[in-house]
Amino acid sequence: MFAPLLSSMASPSSVLAVVRAARPQLRSRADALAFALHASLCCEGFVLVAAGEAARAQGSAALVHEVGPEGWQDAEDEYTFRYTRDGAQSGLYQLSALTAGDKLLVDAAPPAPARVAHLELRRVVSCAARRGQR
Repeated sequence: MFAPLLSSMASPSSVLAVVRAARPQLRSRADALAFALHASLCCEGFVLVAAGEAARAQGSAALVHEVGPEGWQDAEDEYTFRYTRDGAQSGLYQLSALTAGDKLLVDAAPPAPARVAHLELRRVVSCAARRGQR
């Protein structure tokens, strides 16, 4: 199973450090949540091998080299990341997310034949936005 996504042991400070180091350009709260999920997996030892369109491509099963997150938000309201762990021997893990209203629907797929984990996350509204401030 894709256990780190379901019950991550990554500390909030380590996830924030990965996000700050990457300095992603965020367009929305969904972008922020999707990238935070990616950062959490990086903290757990997953290695990104494809993002965005490259991760959705059928031929990406041969990917084994670490890449940056470029292209991770190339599709509007859809995010896909592919990871390896312990090199090519472990197979590819895929994290896919799609926005639906105020939710981010997440599928985490470990290498076959394991089950896909489905998560439904609500996008958090900041305190400033709740007070009517931006």
